[in-house]
Amino acid sequence: MGLPLIVFAAPITIAILAITLHIVLRKTKFGIAMRAATENSDLSGIVGINVKLIFGIS
Repeated sequence: MGLPLIVFAAPITIAILAITLHIVLRKTKFGIAMRAATENSDLSGIVGINVKLIFGIS
């Protein structure tokens, strides 16, 4: 009797999700806006980022 499939599937799924989240937060306009809004919401609002929308979505 071998190991259950979850032992192999869970780490692979977690790795794929982590890589996808990293790419989304680093490469998309939404990810960049989200990082900017969390760093300095006042300045982000001045440069045109809708901070309330970003916080609402995230």
